[in-house]
Amino acid sequence: MLISRVASLVPINHKPIGYTGPLSRNLLGFNSFITKLTRTMRSFAEMVLVNLLMNGDADRGERTDWTELGLG
Repeated sequence: MLISRVASLVPINHKPIGYTGPLSRNLLGFNSFITKLTRTMRSFAEMVLVNLLMNGDADRGERTDWTELGLG
């Protein structure tokens, strides 16, 4: 179960033929929780970055790393 949970943290690209094997409710629940947590943490990081920039707490001078700030 631990190996399955760790493996579900890594994004996997697969062919769009669908899944034909047995499903685990525990693994589906864990995957749902991780997906929600990832989205929430990304939203939180974006809100903190916007707050820093709008309040003038971050140096907005001659920056060249705007892309990394948004993606990081």
